[in-house]
Amino acid sequence: MEHDELIIWVYLWVCEEMEKWQKSRLHGPQRLRRGGFDPALSDEEAMCIELCGEMMRLDRDKAIFQYFQQHYQDWFPKLRDRPAFVRQCANLWRVKLALHQRFLQRYHVCDEAIQPVDTMPLPVCAKARARRDWNFAEVAHKTKCAAKEQYYYGFKLGLRVTCRGFIASYALLQANTHDTRHLSTLVEGHQGYVPVDKGFFFPWLWRKLEMAGLHIVGRGPKHVHHLRPPELALPERVEKVMARLRKRVEVVASVLCSRFHVDHIRVHDLWHFEHRLLRKILAYNLLVALNITLSRPPMDLDGLLRD
Repeated sequence: MEHDELIIWVYLWVCEEMEKWQKSRLHGPQRLRRGGFDPALSDEEAMCIELCGEMMRLDRDKAIFQYFQQHYQDWFPKLRDRPAFVRQCANLWRVKLALHQRFLQRYHVCDEAIQPVDTMPLPVCAKARARRDWNFAEVAHKTKCAAKEQYYYGFKLGLRVTCRGFIASYALLQANTHDTRHLSTLVEGHQGYVPVDKGFFFPWLWRKLEMAGLHIVGRGPKHVHHLRPPELALPERVEKVMARLRKRVEVVASVLCSRFHVDHIRVHDLWHFEHRLLRKILAYNLLVALNITLSRPPMDLDGLLRD
């Protein structure tokens, strides 16, 4: 797919969902701003530009602005002031959150029965700057990533994905706590099977979630695996299938790092950090949906766009 076609598809999607969202609001269509003049660049255009920029591997606001001003100035003639564009995109975070929820409903993402979960490290600065970084002093922590055998300063990103590759839910988690403490948060609102790795092994919590209609499937470390209650065990063939499906969340985490650079978000406060993260998650889900629309493999993002 050419970049021109992608921009048109995203713009039409944003316009359609924005119109439906405005009509569904409690008091009908309303202005998004309490006072002042509307920006020269429309909100639909601003969201289209930033989402397409993320899809094209342009993960910085400056790079997105420069690319579209250089190559698509005739498409977006009112794209002139970079600080105004960046501020407008950040202030639209509530709209993007609402559009993401509508996206999940439109593609029935949360209805899938099998949704594996996992966490991944999310550093907020280089390791050398961790001691003198005060931007996230009250919320970020220094901890060790067991999978990569390295220390980092930042958060954990919790993911719950579907077998098609959609991100059904995500959460910004405290880094210096064990994964088992985040399991209830990650599976909230889901009913079905949840394949997990050994980092989430907590038989007491699994039994509690089983009573609520959730079936946690996984194997614990060798020295404690025998502590798993027999009633939580599934046939060996089923557990092998679940273990294979669990790897989908690892693939999604890898794509978020390699293509969308979620582990290199460099901002100065938590509000902007959460906005950038939401933008990347929405852009990723849109690419997966576009692949499905075109009858392509859902996770083949590199083969979808021509550089």
